[in-house]
Amino acid sequence: MTSGRTFECGKDDMKSGYIRVSTARQADERTSLDSQKKALLDAGVAPEHIYDDAVVSEKQ
Repeated sequence: MTSGRTFECGKDDMKSGYIRVSTARQADERTSLDSQKKALLDAGVAPEHIYDDAVVSEKQ
């Protein structure tokens, strides 16, 4: 599982976050994305500045 990450830039230090999952199971269950999103919200990232990616890289 990849942890959510925050990035600060510019004079106002606006926070944005990127969350992702990399397995089909994680993408289907969304539990990993939801927990990462909660961590970013708790860190002060506004919901409109959270970007998610459900990339499936498992071999079939």
